[in-house]
Amino acid sequence: MSEWTIYGWMREDSIPGHRIRSFEFACGATFITEWIAITAQKIVIDIPRGADVDESKLLDLQNALNDAVGLLTRFYRGDSEPADVLQGVTQAMAKLAGHRENVGKHAAPELDLFGGDDE
Repeated sequence: MSEWTIYGWMREDSIPGHRIRSFEFACGATFITEWIAITAQKIVIDIPRGADVDESKLLDLQNALNDAVGLLTRFYRGDSEPADVLQGVTQAMAKLAGHRENVGKHAAPELDLFGGDDE
């Protein structure tokens, strides 16, 4: 594939679906994927990379969820700005998504090819 191929896609306002992820990877952006999701009424959240979890991280999650519920409560009472509520709820969802990813990968953990302990 050459740059002329990409210019052709831009000229025609069309990109083959199977090329979207590689195109986004090359550009370092996910605008197409996000646009597709948002226009389909889906929420797009960056999932944090999995990490070891201890009690303090679970407490951080609980605090983020409590803060989000508090923001929602204040919003529905008319005491909070929508932008603040959206930010707080999104942060809580992102933390929860990270833990969901950890649980999902528990049965098949990823290989740590370029890090970890040297033996």
